[in-house]
Amino acid sequence: MQPKPKFFDNQGRDSFRGTEVASAYQHRPSYPDETFIILKKLIIDSPSRLLDVGCGNGFIARPISKHVDHVDAIDISNGKRQNLKWILGSVENAQLNGHYSLITAGDCLHWMDWKVVFPRFASLLAPGRHLAILDIEFTPPPWNDKLWSIWKQFAVIPGWKSYNIADGLEERGLFKVNGVSRTAPANYKQTLNEYIASFHGRALFDPKRMGKENARKFDQMVKKLVAPYCQDDGKLELNRVARVIWGTPLNIDEIKL
Repeated sequence: MQPKPKFFDNQGRDSFRGTEVASAYQHRPSYPDETFIILKKLIIDSPSRLLDVGCGNGFIARPISKHVDHVDAIDISNGKRQNLKWILGSVENAQLNGHYSLITAGDCLHWMDWKVVFPRFASLLAPGRHLAILDIEFTPPPWNDKLWSIWKQFAVIPGWKSYNIADGLEERGLFKVNGVSRTAPANYKQTLNEYIASFHGRALFDPKRMGKENARKFDQMVKKLVAPYCQDDGKLELNRVARVIWGTPLNIDEIKL
């Protein structure tokens, strides 16, 4: 099987074990409410059980728990405790109970071992059920082009570029897309400090790998660029769109390794 792109390396995955990235994760944008209407339509079992992999702070697990009977939420970083079953560990080898009505993965699959997790997803899902891959895009703000220049200067993962995970998985015979849905643009407001901190909740700007001086310079440059766009209440006004791609993960007999 064709290997993953080199910029999805283990060093990037290990960033999420660090306290700095894990603590900054809370400032990343949450999913619009419409996202969970889309996911609810994919859950047809009763009682219903959901597995959320790479759950982070529970941006998917917490809201969707209102619509299902049980949620298992698994992540390699610690510190999340809500009224759900949180599992600290790697989805590649954690003890999980199968027959899930839906598996969700929000902006995390690129760090996993695809040859291991996709056959595992196939075995954990109830027959005919889906894996849903979620991501968030911002409607490009006025400062977007200049921000991209700063990103390229300070990103710690060489060769990083935008990558369509679903397309890459289909090309490798790991996943079959059955449907795609996007939410309407939804307003999202953050303070300037929260906006800057949100970047450090990503492996691309892991403060430990950046080093204190580069992390400080990055923060200063983003602040100088974006501060003029703050509203009277001191917050930035952004629009976000969530995309949900659902489909079938293939089992070990169907994958061309």
